[in-house]
Amino acid sequence: ICRILAQYMDDHRIHTIVSLAGPQLGVYGSDYFSALRKVPIIERYTYEDIYEFAYTELAQKTLSVANMWSDPVHHDEFVRKATFLAVYNGLTSNLGNAARRANFVRLEKAVFLTGIPSQGDWDGGLEPYFSGVFDYFADGNRTLRVPMKSQYVYTADTFGLRTLDEAGKLVTDAVPNISHRAWVADQSVFTQYILPHLV
Repeated sequence: ICRILAQYMDDHRIHTIVSLAGPQLGVYGSDYFSALRKVPIIERYTYEDIYEFAYTELAQKTLSVANMWSDPVHHDEFVRKATFLAVYNGLTSNLGNAARRANFVRLEKAVFLTGIPSQGDWDGGLEPYFSGVFDYFADGNRTLRVPMKSQYVYTADTFGLRTLDEAGKLVTDAVPNISHRAWVADQSVFTQYILPHLV
């Protein structure tokens, strides 16, 4: 995730980041999970109980998808045990939070784009698709969507998202009928939604 790089680098000179359908608040859902079923160790789980494996030390150290898996019903466990996304979203008491926040708010512009599928929450690579614009499920609920400005990462400004927004440096856009792959494979999508942020 390009946002993570901007947060991590104390000496970055990044002007603008553009994130395309990135799992900003995590991934969760049956369609996304179905795409993972090829991994042998995952075969015996369902999307509702995979957190039992995803939040283990082994999975956190070896599987990138485990670092992004954010089961809304087990959010407290995600915060306690996830070693990547929970940390970079400023949800833990990690000592690097202040530095990562300072690095993020140095951006002149942060753009987060995602596509809205014609059906469901799976865009072909991200579920729920709205994680790409910092919306996510309510803690303890697998269906209730909470918008970015009501998310804890925004209200508590855990990594500087609200600071960038209030400074007019944050752009979020969920665009109907754009698949996950179209962000990088469709020139008209690039020209209409990405290029204007780069010039």
